[in-house]
Amino acid sequence: MVTLAKTGNSEIDEQHAVMQHCLSDLASLLEGPCEPAALIGSLEALTSYAEWHFTFEERLLKRGAYPHLPEHVAEHRAILKQLSSLRRHLGSGKREAVSLLSIVGQWIVDHVNHEDLRSAGYLGSNESDGVLNERTKPALSLRH
Repeated sequence: MVTLAKTGNSEIDEQHAVMQHCLSDLASLLEGPCEPAALIGSLEALTSYAEWHFTFEERLLKRGAYPHLPEHVAEHRAILKQLSSLRRHLGSGKREAVSLLSIVGQWIVDHVNHEDLRSAGYLGSNESDGVLNERTKPALSLRH
């Protein structure tokens, strides 16, 4: 598994680790025989968690007056668009889905290791101060 850069905000770093675990879980499902419903469920869990995480991170960056917030948000939206495209490709066959997952996974890793690291100074302390209510966080049932 690829190492993700640490932002210095423990909540964000923990969320990045969960997203990486979601990606790994989905990749494992794609490697072997599995039910289409399991693939779709795993991808929906990743997408739901990514949406929640992006909202959380964007609120912290807005509060921290991050000057490149519009570009950062645009990257988040592009990643979500790729996840949506992956969902459509799951029905087209595993080979195409595996290839697209590799691209999306690398995109997320690159985003964390470059854009999130660049914005780290604007994330604030390790305390979210109620940026998002914990009850809004999607529940995940990961295989590992």
